This record gives sequence, structure tokens and C-alpha cells, in this order.
Amino acid sequence: MINDLHLGNCLEILPTLEENSIDTCITDPPYELGFMGKDWDSAGISFQKETWEAVYRVLKPGAYLLAFGGTRTSHRIAVAIEDAGFEIRDIICWLYAQGFPKSHDISKAMDKKARKEREKTDELLPGHSEGRNRTFGTNGIGIYGEANESVAYKTIPATPEAELWEGWGTGLKPAHENIIVSMKPIDKNYVNNALKHGVAGLNIDGGRLPTGIVIDPFMGTCTTGMACVLEDRDFIGIDSDEGYYEISKKRVAAVRKIQPQIKMDI
Repeated sequence: MINDLHLGNCLEILPTLEENSIDTCITDPPYELGFMGKDWDSAGISFQKETWEAVYRVLKPGAYLLAFGGTRTSHRIAVAIEDAGFEIRDIICWLYAQGFPKSHDISKAMDKKARKEREKTDELLPGHSEGRNRTFGTNGIGIYGEANESVAYKTIPATPEAELWEGWGTGLKPAHENIIVSMKPIDKNYVNNALKHGVAGLNIDGGRLPTGIVIDPFMGTCTTGMACVLEDRDFIGIDSDEGYYEISKKRVAAVRKIQPQIKMDI
């Protein structure tokens, strides 16, 4: 089984791979939001047609590309994918209960402008619990370290204006991400494509494909690669961040050790 991890820019590494050789691309590219001030999330690479043209070149005819995207920028990613030659087939919505809200509290901002301190209550804000601690990963599989989640309490508006605008914010709490489902055009028809290239359509009932090579040009900490190890799938991963690359190697190595003991029965 291939677990081939590359450290470097995907635009430099993808051209070194064989044309029409990859069965599937599953990737979570930068959303180009400048997340936490990270340079890799504001370089514009996900919006570039050239990025997806490089992916297009290595995929077999009829191969699917599944690319995650944030709610505010997934449309830009989808346009770049389509401009590269892919057919947009569908959108899958990944729904989740927890998000990272960035809403600006207008009421608190008014009190801050008025230089008035708000009185803190004993009531916790929704989603917070006292002494809550979150640990990311165990046994080397999810090596993120530890993080103490901050605890926040409700406060009482200190000015009449802040009381009037209590509860008003500037954004929604994120609760879903789009997965752009696209396909490299087939060779003549699906039957011909299946017989010639070994790729055709989607096996929804099966849920997983038993063979073929999966590539992730933005592997991050290699979640896709770990899934491939568990499914006995060949995987090629690329990332330009050395820290993520080192974490990926450790995670894949850890999963390979326990994989024989795990029986997937989903």
C-alpha cells in the first residue's frame, strides 16, 4: 500500500506525477479567510484555476474531486474548479453542531465606546461549561496538543444604548461546510470509461471504493490519509507546512500500527 507524503507546494509537486494516474481527489483546501492570521489561508491558491488544472491533469477521466469549502468562499473555489475543466456535479453539506463564531457583539461595543464596565453574572453563555478541557487526539493519532476552552459568562449592559442593542451581532455561528462534488469529463461514455480507466460514477450503496489511489494536495494533518490507511487505499498527500507534514507522518505511522486490529463495519 502506498502512503506517499510530500513536503512542498502542490503546484510544484503535482506536475511531477504521472498524467491520468489518480482515481480520486479528496481535499480540504485553504478557504482563503486568513484564519487566525495564517499566511497559508490567504495566498489565493484555492481560487486559482491553475491549482485545479494541476489536479485535473493527474486525475483519470471520470475521476471525482471532492473539495471542502467555507460558506463565504466555497463559490469562488467552485468557479476555479469549473474553469479548470471539471464538471460540477453536486454539493454535499457537512452539518455540525459546533462552530467558531466571529460575530461582533454590538451591545458590548457600545459599552466599550462609552468606557463603561459591564457587570458579570453567574450565568454561562451557551456552549460554555466551567472547567471544561478539550484534548485533541490520543496515542499519537491526533497530535495537536491540549487546549483549555475559555469560559464566558453573560454580562449586564451598562448603558441605555447597550441595553437597547443587547443580543445584536454581526454574523451567524457556522454550522456547515460545503463539499464541492466535481468530475473530470468521462472518456466517451461511462461503460467505456469504467472498462478503460477503472473509474466510473459513484457507488452510494457501497459508500467506499475498495481500490484506487487517492490524492490530497492540501493534506494538512492527513485526516484523508489516515482514512485511506484504514480502508487499505493508496494515498498521496502534499502540504507546504513543515509542521503539518511532520504531524502527518506521525499520524499515518500510528494508524498503520493499529490498522490490523481495526475492522471497519459501517
